[in-house]
Amino acid sequence: MNQEAFVGNALFRDVVEFSPEGVVLINIDGAINFINPAAKDLFSFFDGDYKGASIFKLFAPDEFEAQLQQNIRALLAQESHLPFTFGSLVKKTSSESFEVEIVMTQVGADEMFGEISDTDKKVFAMYIRDVSVRKALTDQIQQQASLDALTGINNRRSFYEKTQVEFRRSLRHPYPISLLIIGIDLFKNLNENHGVQAGDQVLIAFSDMLRQHMRDEDICARMGDSEFAILLPHLSLSQARKVGEKLRHYVEHTAIQYGNIDLNFTVSVGIVVWNKKENFDEFIVRGISALKNSVDKGRNCLSEN
Repeated sequence: MNQEAFVGNALFRDVVEFSPEGVVLINIDGAINFINPAAKDLFSFFDGDYKGASIFKLFAPDEFEAQLQQNIRALLAQESHLPFTFGSLVKKTSSESFEVEIVMTQVGADEMFGEISDTDKKVFAMYIRDVSVRKALTDQIQQQASLDALTGINNRRSFYEKTQVEFRRSLRHPYPISLLIIGIDLFKNLNENHGVQAGDQVLIAFSDMLRQHMRDEDICARMGDSEFAILLPHLSLSQARKVGEKLRHYVEHTAIQYGNIDLNFTVSVGIVVWNKKENFDEFIVRGISALKNSVDKGRNCLSEN
């Protein structure tokens, strides 16, 4: 393609040159015919002459070439020049990359560029936008929405969603699912005697204990003010009892430092196993009932339901 013919239109040149989005024109073979400054900034890791270079060298994933060629075939097959949108990764360094969104369409080479070869008449425009910051922000918002603000572990909604996943898996590939419902004993008294901040410190410390002692596949969540839940996939009732007793014993013998004092507390535990028929709420209610049995027995103990 004759680049001078392209930039000859001053208005079009200014729009493309000063566009905050990367704009790249390629031929049917993926060779670059034009690239604007914003696109050069995106591909700053590339060391070489852009004119005539293969577009495939600028992107990180191996599947990009097949994806682009598929889009080119689809664009050639359609009568109207409707764009395709897809995502890819651009090399940032030899070991890092970032995500971009690409809108790709076929442009009217006959009218725009005049008399050029048949091959070069098949011109495709790629409008490229860095979406890594936007995606990171979206991921952060989604993560914050699924975590308890104080303790940083799952909230009730997230626990519900993850439990539903385990229910479905357990039905396809049968395995037991146990649940621990845990309450911090006399938490109201702790707040009244030492202050709300002391209570918050206990909640945070207990959550840290869960992170330290639970398996990666276990799902821990704060369900209420001082109530927690732990989903234990692949563990039977007797195995869950051992986990609950180990955790109860550890808490009983661990002091939490708060200012100049040591805070000691205990937990009561209710244990249930999913019967593969009950829904989430019914499962939780049985766990809470088991926890209530532990409290009625004098706290700092385990009960099953």
